[in-house]
Amino acid sequence: MFVRIESSDGHLFTVTREVATCSKTLKNLLEDVTSEESPLIPLPCVKGKTLSLVVAHCMQHEAQGSGGNGGGGGGGGELEVAVLLELLSAANYLDIPWLIEWCTASFVNRLVGLPIERLYKELGMKDTKEMTAAERAEIEADSVWNECF
Repeated sequence: MFVRIESSDGHLFTVTREVATCSKTLKNLLEDVTSEESPLIPLPCVKGKTLSLVVAHCMQHEAQGSGGNGGGGGGGGELEVAVLLELLSAANYLDIPWLIEWCTASFVNRLVGLPIERLYKELGMKDTKEMTAAERAEIEADSVWNECF
């Protein structure tokens, strides 16, 4: 059985039921669908470009026979931070735990060991040089992650 998935911007993807059910959200939606049907599932919160990445990761995941465990395959280092965050958001929306874990690990691996100024740049935040001393001190005091490095 095939499932058609439509992104928020109208891109259609046709995938096997096995690939679709990598997502717990889609799996729940498909519980009442007979095997003869080829349902269309709209995803109003996922753009086509991001959904194509989700589908590719799920196809690779199924091909590897990961059975719900393991990573999304490939390195996250080649994805731009914004794309990686969109992929993480889609994985969360679609409830794909292994993809959430992979995106999170890929994101963290990109940032570990970077100087704070570079972290701000990577995250699209205000440059620390533009902040007042009080703003910098407040951010550094509130950042639990700061203690990890």
